[in-house]
Amino acid sequence: MPTAEERALLGRLQPEHWREHAEQRGLAGTLTGRPKLTESGIVCAVRLDGQWTATKLRSAEDHVRALLGARTSLRIQTKAGKRGGWAELTIRTRSAADGDDLLWSPERRSLGVDTVTGDQVTVPLGERLLIAGRSGAGKSVASRPLLFDASEGPANALVIIDLKRVEGRLWDHRARVASTPEEVIAVVDELEAEMHDRLDVLPKGQDTWTPSPDRPRITVVVDEGAEVVTAADKVPFPEVDDDGKTKVRTRSALPGLESIARMGRAAYIDLWWMTQKPTIGDGVPKQIAPQISTSICLAVRTPAEARVVLGEDAQAKGWNADELPVPGVALVRDGKRKPDPVKVRYMDKAVVIALPARTPWARHTATAGAPSITLVKDIPDTTSTPAATDPDSTDTRVLGLIRSSGQPIRQKELTEQSGLSKGTVSKVVKRLADSGHITRNADGGLIADEAA
Repeated sequence: MPTAEERALLGRLQPEHWREHAEQRGLAGTLTGRPKLTESGIVCAVRLDGQWTATKLRSAEDHVRALLGARTSLRIQTKAGKRGGWAELTIRTRSAADGDDLLWSPERRSLGVDTVTGDQVTVPLGERLLIAGRSGAGKSVASRPLLFDASEGPANALVIIDLKRVEGRLWDHRARVASTPEEVIAVVDELEAEMHDRLDVLPKGQDTWTPSPDRPRITVVVDEGAEVVTAADKVPFPEVDDDGKTKVRTRSALPGLESIARMGRAAYIDLWWMTQKPTIGDGVPKQIAPQISTSICLAVRTPAEARVVLGEDAQAKGWNADELPVPGVALVRDGKRKPDPVKVRYMDKAVVIALPARTPWARHTATAGAPSITLVKDIPDTTSTPAATDPDSTDTRVLGLIRSSGQPIRQKELTEQSGLSKGTVSKVVKRLADSGHITRNADGGLIADEAA
């Protein structure tokens, strides 16, 4: 049954009333059909005569609102009709998601509920996502059900790049988290090397990797991409060359992230880019934007930002993210959905923290053709060398290579055999040398101190 407000709107949308008042409201040449009340509000077809188009009617929303006497907070959507010369007017007086329990739980794992159809909306893994929304729109909360899916199961692994150190900290018991520019560059190096390893060993005729617990699907989430682009650029990295001399060169994380966006899908390494500043070249890099396959857009400030996230044709086809309420309502464009708003599920921080822990992903597989690696498990923890007793640590891996070589080994050879980046190997060598585990001879060769 219609509410009092809906009864009034239905009466003013009747063709007789519209014809009588359209001209004085600047809408001469338009005429409504019979309005219908649905689970998501009132829907009415509008015939467009003369120079009228759906776009022009959309721009005349203030005139429509005045004719209907609709309150300013009531959302009105205008899009092209099902045939030429017609538009479709939707007045969101109600939502099909009303009454649903939107609290997230393992039994309710969808992103949210379609406010028009009431259907559960899911986003499958394997998509390259852009998640955008202005501050306060609920971007972090909306992403949490997706982050759970990406970190759940033996063949899934989650990597979060978060320089704000807020959201990433909630997930550090079940995800690899990089929260400094140096950590960002190091983890991007590992991901890029892993991607190339997987692509190198793809069987002939196979165009995608098959994930497994040993080499899982990796979802790489960049939280607040604009900050990462700025802070993880031209980062000074000290490196020790083969002659034992230290030099500093600058590194940037962006080229590696762009490479992952372009090539990672076949290797089951998927990039999700999140930003509250959805502008091309700043919030969304030019090389990454074209690779996006699915966009999730919460409320943004301007139509221009909505077009960046949802496509240049967004507004013409009803994808008006600048008109969404705040917080917790999103548009999901994946090539299949209509521009129906989605009420996203709420996943509390305490729920995230209480999730079962998982071993974070790290790249431990040597490159193809490299000698086998002997992992040393009995290094005494006599120094501050990070994770020195962890058999899976990079320190142990590099030290194992030096010990198993049987002769002085050059730093360049360590980089090739370990599969780690040049910068990572340089830092590990320096730590091991400072702690007395290795020494460097006159010609730059590295030798393990067996006593250590």
